[in-house]
Amino acid sequence: MDAFGRGQCALLVAIASLTLFSCALRDNRFDPLSPFHRHPYLTVDCSPETDQNYTIINDSISAAAPFRLQLTASSVSFFNEEDTVPVFLNHFLDGQSIRQKKNFHNETIIFLKIGTHDLVFEATDPGNNTTSKKVITVSIIYEKQPRIVSFQPKPDTLPLYPLLDSRPTVYFHTTIADTEGIADTLFYNLGPLFTMFPSLEYPLNTSDTLFTDSTGRFSFSAPEDTLERYPDIRILAILKDKVGRTDTAEAYVHIRKNVFYGSPPHIDSIYILERPPVLIAGKQINFGVHAVDYPDIGDTIPKDTTLLMYYWNFGDGGESTHKLPTYIYTSPGTYNVKVSVTDEHMNVTTDSIPLTIMPRQDLRPVFTLFNVALKSSTLPCTVYVSAAASDDDGYISSLLFIFDDKIVQPGFTQVTDLQYIFTSGMVHEIYALAIDDEGLKCDTTYMLELSESAKGASP
Repeated sequence: MDAFGRGQCALLVAIASLTLFSCALRDNRFDPLSPFHRHPYLTVDCSPETDQNYTIINDSISAAAPFRLQLTASSVSFFNEEDTVPVFLNHFLDGQSIRQKKNFHNETIIFLKIGTHDLVFEATDPGNNTTSKKVITVSIIYEKQPRIVSFQPKPDTLPLYPLLDSRPTVYFHTTIADTEGIADTLFYNLGPLFTMFPSLEYPLNTSDTLFTDSTGRFSFSAPEDTLERYPDIRILAILKDKVGRTDTAEAYVHIRKNVFYGSPPHIDSIYILERPPVLIAGKQINFGVHAVDYPDIGDTIPKDTTLLMYYWNFGDGGESTHKLPTYIYTSPGTYNVKVSVTDEHMNVTTDSIPLTIMPRQDLRPVFTLFNVALKSSTLPCTVYVSAAASDDDGYISSLLFIFDDKIVQPGFTQVTDLQYIFTSGMVHEIYALAIDDEGLKCDTTYMLELSESAKGASP
């Protein structure tokens, strides 16, 4: 082959090498600094929930809070696609890391904070220490306007005809939904017929919250003939945000009758049914509230609590109007759970508790007690079994026993002195099995040797 032919061959080899090089770069699996290393395959899928206002361009999303995004990530080795590679997520907000998660698989993330969220996914192959990286940018903007969810004014106890120097008083309770934390001021207006005293203007501080409750009162003066002609007073609530937008709500109160509405309900406690030692993301939590409603302060006989209304705010955008709601947190974190109880006269009491939700751990249950005792030393022989199990990341859903080949399921998560009668002398097996709420199991066995006279037992 002459020099020209050798030059053509060298040129073809160079073109082929550059083609393979560019393809490897495009697949994010080639390290140009180490041509013998190959990066793992990293796949990240994102699916916004329906009925949301958003725009997607490549790996960038613009949306209005609250924005819910379902994310799924997986990675496998370049050399063997059956070898999975763990995925690490680092969540940045305006350049500051706010959350990290190892072994990321799938999760629904709720974006509430305004700013630029960078979701950085990294997969490092432990075989050759190479890393693949993917970034998804979510820009959360001011868009959703704050709203007045409820406005509940009610009058104080008033004389039939207010004296000249008396000022009727109206109490109010207003709940505001403000996902972006941009609500600025609440105004209240009785219209041109009345002179308000004092002037009502309530600055708000609702940063980083979904719901804000505002309570207060105002007094006003009016001629007696005005009250005679207009006993039902229209009160207008006006909410103004920092952008200049407004939302309004109106209600009517009757101020001429001597009406007593009683005291508000009283919340004794907010609790969790069958509370495990640790609350875990992805697991159902059963909430409850105990509230009483007395006709007046000092009364000992409560009113009918079936007339009470409930409103729950779980701190992550979730809500419920049940007395005993169930809820599942999708992400670990610290949340403020708030419940408002309202009686038939719109008296409202609100209380809250903090909750810490931990990441899912998939811990197996363990037996904390397993004891077998004999009642007598002769056949038939009665044995008493006591057993209990615990689960650090959930609860025990079932507990069963097998005496030789007979299954006994008591229906309780712990038993004391469960009786069983053996009628023959032989080696008997007592088997116990505990299953937690995730289906994970633990078991233990007790071997019992009985002679015809049943004089001895050996574990």
